[in-house]
Amino acid sequence: VTYDLLLRILESSLDNRPITIKQVCTQTRQSMLNTRKHLNHLTRHGYVELVQDASDKRQRLLIPTEKLKKLIASMEISLFHIMALGINTNH
Repeated sequence: VTYDLLLRILESSLDNRPITIKQVCTQTRQSMLNTRKHLNHLTRHGYVELVQDASDKRQRLLIPTEKLKKLIASMEISLFHIMALGINTNH
């Protein structure tokens, strides 16, 4: 899975403007087929949820799940600890 997809989905959620599948597909350098494959993987494994847009029933929105948010939070904590260890070992 490419991280740019995850970051786009998380960023749009944080900005309170969910992103559609079409928007994600047009904003990436990957082919639409490859992007859809990655999005299907994320949904199948519970990181992203597809929700029908209330204002446009033809659109499906990509919403990060709690599983993805917890994963990102744990990565932030791990990165913080790694950085702290790196700073401490340099002194």
